[in-house]
Amino acid sequence: MNIKEVEFEGQLPIELTNMIVTPNQLIGLDEKDIKHVVNGGKGKAFIFEQEEEDYPTFMKNSFKTLGEKDEVKGGKYILLSIQTTGSTLNMEDMNYVNDFMDSLGDDFELKWGIGQLEEGAKMRIILLVSK
Repeated sequence: MNIKEVEFEGQLPIELTNMIVTPNQLIGLDEKDIKHVVNGGKGKAFIFEQEEEDYPTFMKNSFKTLGEKDEVKGGKYILLSIQTTGSTLNMEDMNYVNDFMDSLGDDFELKWGIGQLEEGAKMRIILLVSK
């Protein structure tokens, strides 16, 4: 699993916006969703890209790692983009998402989406968090 962290202030870098707002979205995220989460403040983006691990292991480890990040635990605004190739998420995948969200408590706003990547790409999870 490859993990990148990008700090932002005021607005999100255009490259990251373009990674989130993709043409093939099953549950869409747009620039308004990003603006709501970034909200002119400071925050952090976490980008997880699948490498050699299998799909279920990637999902499990990504959400476990996100749940351990202090910036995520204290976030007021969260945007979650899950991007796959070919298939949609199954119930086991959604359990990882639900368990992660439950671990954050109740005091945050969430925007989330599911996008489809080009054939042959690896899975990607992007999470934006701000206060």
